[in-house]
Amino acid sequence: PRAGRSEPPAPAAPPAKPAAEKTSFENLEDEMASLLGRPKPSS
Repeated sequence: PRAGRSEPPAPAAPPAKPAAEKTSFENLEDEMASLLGRPKPSS
């Protein structure tokens, strides 16, 4: 364990919200797409 060091939250990650149809992976893709300024993948 890390002594005297708290594990920081994921950078630019929104609080865990109930994803109905979106999976955590799709939410991650959406976040990354937003950060990169790219349209989110419609796969």
